[in-house]
Amino acid sequence: MIQNTNGQISWKKLNCNEYSVTNHTEKTVMVEITSETNEYTASLEVEPDVTAEFELPCDGVFKICIEGETETIVVNTSEDVLAVETVLSVYTFTGVEPIEFELLTFNGNVIYDKFLDGPSNTDTFPTVPNQQNFLATLVATLGSGNFHLVGPGGTPIAAFLPLGVDAVNWRLILQHPTQQGNLLRIKDNTGFISEISPSFYCRYDLANYTGSNAWVTSLLIEGVDVLATPSTPFRTRYDQTNGADVSAFTSHLATYLTDLGFPPLITSFPWNIIILDDDLCCPDVEQITYADITILCDPIVWCDYLYELCSLYTCILAKLRDYMCGECDPCKTDCSNVDIAKANKAKEDLMYINALFTHGLVPLITKDRLNYMGDLVIDESRVECTMKLKEIYEKLVDFVTRCGECEECDCAEADCGCGCCEPSTTNCNNC
Repeated sequence: MIQNTNGQISWKKLNCNEYSVTNHTEKTVMVEITSETNEYTASLEVEPDVTAEFELPCDGVFKICIEGETETIVVNTSEDVLAVETVLSVYTFTGVEPIEFELLTFNGNVIYDKFLDGPSNTDTFPTVPNQQNFLATLVATLGSGNFHLVGPGGTPIAAFLPLGVDAVNWRLILQHPTQQGNLLRIKDNTGFISEISPSFYCRYDLANYTGSNAWVTSLLIEGVDVLATPSTPFRTRYDQTNGADVSAFTSHLATYLTDLGFPPLITSFPWNIIILDDDLCCPDVEQITYADITILCDPIVWCDYLYELCSLYTCILAKLRDYMCGECDPCKTDCSNVDIAKANKAKEDLMYINALFTHGLVPLITKDRLNYMGDLVIDESRVECTMKLKEIYEKLVDFVTRCGECEECDCAEADCGCGCCEPSTTNCNNC
């Protein structure tokens, strides 16, 4: 496989006249391709961690240059924040109003019993009086702010906002460290009694960055720092003051957790993650690091040469077949002097072409590849080598095409095993 890379930019030959270029940096780069042997030019933009493919003409010497930036990261300060993991128990119910609360058990213990704590129901919601006894027991058990009774179409308080709006059902949302809600018993005004089990959610609160520590530089999940290596789809850092970065981090985190088997219900902010998980086998989100960093950017241009010889090689094979497979074989058949002269002429042509191709082009291209493997630069000695290569290439092209033998090679009509055409041959010995 013909390719070159310096760790930041890499290109690879996929097939005859088909290539790919990969941007390993964290900035978008511009790719410019110009031909040293014809008027061909092309350009494309490659996003970070993206591979783009392109095609070149079947023959020519091409210069590919990628403009981008190198970055030096200086960490000034950083702070590690431990994740606070809690569980949400969400009871979803409906009925003919007013709905009475009969019983609520929590971790096997009775939290509310209407016969002991006094009756409560959903009448006059969202005002409190008819719910006072029920809500008072929740304040005593969980503390204010750790629960919310939400009516149909209601928006949960800020702490539970990611759960969104349920247009039809009532919801009782409880937040607690390790205990689990068990059962809510209700009765509507027709006397119908329902016993509701909760859905469980894992919730993680990660403190927001403070001061100048605006960059997320590490995140530990299940013991793995998902930002430590270029793990798709994560980058290595995210600017929390940049809306696009925050959005990308949120999206990438959701994808990562889904791949682990824990699809998040929603991740409105990277420091507030809620995952529907009735089995409560929550992933271990351990720690996040915010850093104050300085990024030093230097513009740079990476350049390399691409040598495309497919149709030229096809023409050489065509001349070889003309010589080797002709009807006139002086060693086996009687040939006219004219046919013998043509065969000798074809032999001389082939020797000339073979000398230029095998002992001129190929060694120079091999030398260039070996000398600049891993170095996407074009210096003075490389230009000098390429100019020699270009001169030989142009002599070869002129010689094999001067009689029309290899004109109009259409790469779409592949018949040479590498993506270029098999040109129709005409006798070139009369030129």
